[in-house]
Amino acid sequence: MNAIDLNELEQKAYGSRWDDGLLDLFAGVSVLLLGVLWLIPGAEAFGGIAPVLLVPIWPVARKRITEPRAGYVEFGDARRGQERRVFRSLLLVGMGALFLGVAAYFFVRGDGRMGEDWVAIVIPALPGVLVGIGAVLAGLMIGLDRLMAYGLLLMALATGFTYYGAEPGLYLAVGGAIVTVLGAIRLSRFMTAHPIPTEAGS
Repeated sequence: MNAIDLNELEQKAYGSRWDDGLLDLFAGVSVLLLGVLWLIPGAEAFGGIAPVLLVPIWPVARKRITEPRAGYVEFGDARRGQERRVFRSLLLVGMGALFLGVAAYFFVRGDGRMGEDWVAIVIPALPGVLVGIGAVLAGLMIGLDRLMAYGLLLMALATGFTYYGAEPGLYLAVGGAIVTVLGAIRLSRFMTAHPIPTEAGS
């Protein structure tokens, strides 16, 4: 009989936390809202608030959607401490990248230097590139390849759309919409594959 590696089992259980698609969905909606608000004159400054407002909804969604279907695993103190550090890091990296990119864009635009060729290309792409880098770093921290792929996608969209003169809000909205749809598909598949168990005899 093979010995059970508890650390390996815990690692697999921890990795499965991201299989429900909620992370994808929340990340996509955050970027989508940022892009949509960016496209509304005078509402750009509120775009950075969207991800913060979604943070407290995360545990509620997991409790209502994921846990009734996949159960709940009580991790050890070391794992819970690591998870808290990861979530703080994710939030800080994501919000820091977002605010840095947005601030740089509006600073340069307000300074009247958007007419310079290199600035006109680099600065409008900066919000998407920095948020994309934040997603790649977050994916590395939690070992989630698809989160890194989303970051690379956003960076590619930022570069391509900016080259053709599009505003940041457009590529952010498109990138956010793509990730939102992929997250919704993953969540739908998760819910189909893991129906809520019914009590025997009910």
